[in-house]
Amino acid sequence: MILPMVAGAEQADRVSLLLTFNSRLNENTKQALFHHLVHGWNEEYIQLAFGILPANFSRSLKALNETNHTVEMIKGIDLNHLNDKYFAISTTQSMELTA
Repeated sequence: MILPMVAGAEQADRVSLLLTFNSRLNENTKQALFHHLVHGWNEEYIQLAFGILPANFSRSLKALNETNHTVEMIKGIDLNHLNDKYFAISTTQSMELTA
């Protein structure tokens, strides 16, 4: 399940980095997405201010949410890997201490 990013609640640095993964987006669309997600600008206002068709804005927002979902999945895999590694090290050290 993909949890969408929340308009006005996202960190500027995070959104900027996520936008670098979507290089096919033009600068106008990137700015629109940034202002929507970071500053909470209304979608209708953004579309008018940046001259973006509603369908194009929705498609771009969906693509950015999918990128965000992929990043979160990678973070989960890394966390599980680190937890497994830590558990293995802790178990080994515990066994050595009790031996």
